[in-house]
Amino acid sequence: MVKEKNKSDKRTNAQTYDFEKVCQFIKNVGKAAHQYGSTTMQLESYLTQLTTSFGYQGLFRATPTEILFSFRENTNSTDTIYIEPVPPTDFNLNKLSLLGKLVTDVNSKKLNLIEAERHLERIEDTPAPWGLKVIAISFVLAGAGFAMMLSGSLPDVLLSAVFSVVVLILQPLIAIYGGHRASDWSALLTALVIGVLAASSKIFFPVVNLITVTVSSLIILIPGFSISTGIIEMTSNHVVSGLANLMNGLLYLVKLFVGTWLGIYAVELVYTLPETIIAEPIAQTWLLLLLPPMMCALACIFQTAPKNFLAVVLISSSSLLGMVVGGIMLDANFGNLIGTILPVVFSNLWSRKTGEPSSIPLLPSIMLIVSGSIGFRGLATISTGQTALGEQYFIQMFIVAFTIGAGLLVGNTISRPNSSL
Repeated sequence: MVKEKNKSDKRTNAQTYDFEKVCQFIKNVGKAAHQYGSTTMQLESYLTQLTTSFGYQGLFRATPTEILFSFRENTNSTDTIYIEPVPPTDFNLNKLSLLGKLVTDVNSKKLNLIEAERHLERIEDTPAPWGLKVIAISFVLAGAGFAMMLSGSLPDVLLSAVFSVVVLILQPLIAIYGGHRASDWSALLTALVIGVLAASSKIFFPVVNLITVTVSSLIILIPGFSISTGIIEMTSNHVVSGLANLMNGLLYLVKLFVGTWLGIYAVELVYTLPETIIAEPIAQTWLLLLLPPMMCALACIFQTAPKNFLAVVLISSSSLLGMVVGGIMLDANFGNLIGTILPVVFSNLWSRKTGEPSSIPLLPSIMLIVSGSIGFRGLATISTGQTALGEQYFIQMFIVAFTIGAGLLVGNTISRPNSSL
């Protein structure tokens, strides 16, 4: 009797809403979640649950460029398949949080389809919690902080801070004037400008380290998360999406390198750059003082909702603590492993307690490890003629990416992730 009642409930629920409208709503949710920063595995899992809550069946496959939606009204019906292109991810964690709550309310029957559609439209129109001034300051702190982490001198730190703002300004300008292929050229053009500025600065300040300045200035654009995610997905049987993420990340990394190299080379055609004078790096005391503001800056750059701000900063700090402690105990790779496990465990626990997506504190945490920055340094070092050292950096990028993947697997084993975005 209980089984018959459950089947009857499912049929009644399925008949409540038009099948095509349900499919369209789920497609819109999937594309929005992808744009706001949900990972592939979480996206596919929760779309399946959302479809089931409407009384239908669904199968989903997501890649960085498109999502395959397959819907079925019942066991005996044929599949209705859609392949939808998706915009590039812009990591808006505030909207991801609102979308996660919307999906939870729909699954728990607090919202019907019509109300959910209206909520989804309001989420898309929600203004960013952090304005342009705050984001500009955040870019300054991020650029300066990473320059200090790379043992940069005072000129390196100051130039990285200034050029980070240039990176921020260039993104909307390229999007406006770059035409429909702006996203394809954005990385190359941005890196080209930074390369020109860094090389020009070296004419007046020979102590400037070009690699440190360019890496730190472009740190927000460096695709360390994409490369690490690709390797993680490939080890989790999401081969197509994983390979696409990995190749997209590597291609983006090459665009940044080529743009930077062209910018520096263009200046060298006009003026011979002086030999680098080894300068004393900024004292570690200043780095320790800058770390808390840097954690806050990353939370702002990812547009974290104010209600989640403290949790994101604390969990991101656990990543840094794990890296330091693990590095002291064994080596840098062990530090990266511990620095990944801790935020994964804390993010999952926080997600289960609050119902928020675990991606919200996890994305800024992984940003601190940024395997892609090591690869960028490797390519840049090779371009200066230090082939052996450059190859070592580039190989280290994959080691860090695998270490992050192992940390995510171990962390999710210790504390199971919540079935949310």
